[in-house]
Amino acid sequence: MKYSSLGVFCFSLCLIFFFSQKMQSQDCAYAKYDSLVNIARGNFKDKKSVEGLRHLRLAFETSNFPRGEDLSYALYKARESKDDNFAIELAEKLSMGGIPKRFFFQFKKEKWFPNFDQNFQYYAKFYQDNFNHKLRKELLLLLDKDSKYNEKYHKWRAHEIEVNFDDLIYDAKEVLTDFEKIIIEYGFPSEKLTGYNYIKRTNKVAKYNIDVLMIHMYQRGVRLFENSIADLICSGALPSGFKTTIDKIYGFSSCYGIENEMKARYKKFREKNHK
Repeated sequence: MKYSSLGVFCFSLCLIFFFSQKMQSQDCAYAKYDSLVNIARGNFKDKKSVEGLRHLRLAFETSNFPRGEDLSYALYKARESKDDNFAIELAEKLSMGGIPKRFFFQFKKEKWFPNFDQNFQYYAKFYQDNFNHKLRKELLLLLDKDSKYNEKYHKWRAHEIEVNFDDLIYDAKEVLTDFEKIIIEYGFPSEKLTGYNYIKRTNKVAKYNIDVLMIHMYQRGVRLFENSIADLICSGALPSGFKTTIDKIYGFSSCYGIENEMKARYKKFREKNHK
């Protein structure tokens, strides 16, 4: 485990033990949920809205914490189908998960909106009382830092900018360190802990790009939680199908670690071999 800190290594062991014990007593928790949502999306693609709404209801009736993107998708489909009862139920779930009132103004002409608007303060209070706002703030900062680093790397790779070799390593390690700190303090981040992700710029409900962050870590030579990916998927922390994606990802170096990976990339994308 040269590519990770002792803290994350210890946490990884704890995480593996926790999931191994938990999975002995139950099946993959999100398997049924994800299957029902996928069936529903297929129903709507085939213009079978009644079946689509039925499968979405079944998904949200499971004991799993529903994903924000799925609830938002269902809300739009409920409006299309004029299913007011389902729509207000979905709006309540989203608002209790932290989606602000401004998102719902697009639904203000719907019959259910006045009642929803009148009770919004109670939904907002539930969000304030039941989710970790400090974790959410730190997670968003981390995801932004990772995105900016990835953008800078690709500009460097395309010869649009030049970046010092040591800075490439330092900045990548800084992203990893911040991720490690979050995991050690809070556990693996998920919507269950943070609430839902609202993007003000687009007025959309979106997933946190934790899966993208994990992909970037693997590409940089850091294979975090490699033996726990399936369990993280089953717990809802990562999307279904993520293991198939991650199993195909390798860096340019034959050795793990950010430094080894960046040396390999300098050798490949610059004429001079930086050692």
